[in-house]
Amino acid sequence: YFTHTNGTSSFSWAPSGEGRTGRAVKIVSSGSSSSLSRWLTKNSSITTDPGKTYTGQVYVKTTGVTNSATLTVLFLENGTNLYKGGSSVSTTNTNGVWKSLSVTSPSAPANTYVRFEMRLTGPGTAWFDDAVLQ
Repeated sequence: YFTHTNGTSSFSWAPSGEGRTGRAVKIVSSGSSSSLSRWLTKNSSITTDPGKTYTGQVYVKTTGVTNSATLTVLFLENGTNLYKGGSSVSTTNTNGVWKSLSVTSPSAPANTYVRFEMRLTGPGTAWFDDAVLQ
């Protein structure tokens, strides 16, 4: 995985006890309402099968989030990283309660890979746990 932000954020594994069932990804942002902080799978690490539908699932909890926490399944072209398709699902502030997010998308044309992203837009704290891509 790798992380990326266009604001002021920290990325970490949450301490024991903060996760839903284990170690959760924790994103803390003090950026503007338009700042985007992303935890992403590495480019080209998950190849796709043409015609297959992919479903991403994750549990998220947030505090102090003024915009959204998002799960994205994104299809990119191998070698060029050009966007080829995908889908996202978002939630606003969950006030510290775990919420399930699920998104389904058909794969893009051949020679692509899928990137699984957990995103926080704007300031606040988001935890992501039990992520699955099928």
